[in-house]
Amino acid sequence: KKAKRLTAGGLQQITPWLLKRAFLEDTTNECAIIAGQVATRWGRGDFSKELGELVAESHLIALWKDDKRNDVRPVSVGCSLRRLLTRAYCAQIRELITSHVKGTQIGVLKGGYEIGIHSMRELARQASKKGWAVVLLDFANAFNTVDRNLMLRLVAAHCPELTNLVRWLYI
Repeated sequence: KKAKRLTAGGLQQITPWLLKRAFLEDTTNECAIIAGQVATRWGRGDFSKELGELVAESHLIALWKDDKRNDVRPVSVGCSLRRLLTRAYCAQIRELITSHVKGTQIGVLKGGYEIGIHSMRELARQASKKGWAVVLLDFANAFNTVDRNLMLRLVAAHCPELTNLVRWLYI
């Protein structure tokens, strides 16, 4: 896949473009061998607690929500290598994940956000014709209310390939 040169490098400033360059310049395939070993250990959750904490950590950065600067939006910036390896790992079982969330989650499906936006736009258009309004209320930060042990049990039951990785990153 094409590595975007402008993609953020995360805490360590290791960008996908930089990794791609390393692989292309490596005539001995040493990068590929090491990446494969790391990815295998990653999937098994086979890391020391200290290394796990280092790689799984992220830093919160406060960005202004708008030009008025009345409120901030916390953005988490994590380890680039974790982001890339986790993405690659999940890509291998994308169809399995999609089969479990299709119809209930749009944010994790390809084009899901666009589907949600167009659906909400159409709902608002239909409501406007009737003199109604569409109101969206977010009463809680849903991710922080998730029972992590239940999440791990569900992952183990439906996507056992991700169990160790999920335990390592979220529990």
